[in-house]
Amino acid sequence: MEFFRVYADRCHHGKEEELLFKELGNKNLSPELSEVMRELIQEHKQGRIMVGNLNKANQNHAMQNADHGEVVRLLIELASFYPKHIEKEDKHFFFPVMEYFAREEMDRMLKEFEEFDQRMIHSLFHQKAKSWEEAS
Repeated sequence: MEFFRVYADRCHHGKEEELLFKELGNKNLSPELSEVMRELIQEHKQGRIMVGNLNKANQNHAMQNADHGEVVRLLIELASFYPKHIEKEDKHFFFPVMEYFAREEMDRMLKEFEEFDQRMIHSLFHQKAKSWEEAS
């Protein structure tokens, strides 16, 4: 669950939504790329819902020692969803949209991506340390 929530959503999708997509909002994207970006945003929302459902099913399974069928079903659903999403990003979006940026813009965004990662990782481990201290 932590991988899906921290890496896939907060880190990867966070950089797309908070940095790349915002920058692309200032560009005159082709209708096709605009549509793919809207689809990606919707898929991010869908992924969050799927991960939330998986988390609930996993908690129910652990607390009630219930059948793990729902957990398995949701994992299969995620395993089908993410490769298609990643292929759409990699093959049909990221490379084509790079043509809309000058080299300086790309360099600036890479720096912003690094800063985003540092803030996110710092925040994550600060929260973990705080919860460990409170539990002691």
